[in-house]
Amino acid sequence: MGGESSNSSNSTSTRETTTTTNISTVYTPIIEPIKPSRPWTERYISIKEEKALDAQFNKLKNSKMVPIHSCKYVNSKKNNWEVIFLGTEGTPYESGYFKVQLLFKEVFPEHGPEAKFITKMFHPNIASDGHVCMQLLNCWNEKTTMENIFYGIIDLLDNPVPEGGYDNDAKKELQKDYDKYMDTVEEYTEKYAHQDC
Repeated sequence: MGGESSNSSNSTSTRETTTTTNISTVYTPIIEPIKPSRPWTERYISIKEEKALDAQFNKLKNSKMVPIHSCKYVNSKKNNWEVIFLGTEGTPYESGYFKVQLLFKEVFPEHGPEAKFITKMFHPNIASDGHVCMQLLNCWNEKTTMENIFYGIIDLLDNPVPEGGYDNDAKKELQKDYDKYMDTVEEYTEKYAHQDC
């Protein structure tokens, strides 16, 4: 039920693999206000949905496209995932272990998950509560895979878009002093993105 996988040897270059979703949609942060988050409640999961979630889970934990360190179901709930990925080499995120929670609050694949960083982040496109501001999540397409989502999240970390910023401090620092912004990101990585966090 609660599967885990270690795949830390994946190199960043493998993320160049072509995906099934139009990649141009992956990198676009949402500019409009974030949709209100629905409260987390237990719900019935059909056999069909369970199979779809299992397939996505197994594909993600064995991904050669994104540097996934581990995946697990939270409390054996297949619609509540905890995913840890590795930061990109040559960036302030290098050597960091970044924890993201995926919550499938509505029936999948008709509806996509919410993605929320558990790791404390300093980034203009990540809200103060950890929610990721990305069009791929807000404008859901049933063909989107969880690999697509994490490919997009990692690219968004490496290429922040201040015009779509929701963290005002990070947005202002990025626009005013890029070098200082990069230093702050590196400090956050060292402080909050340890493997045992």
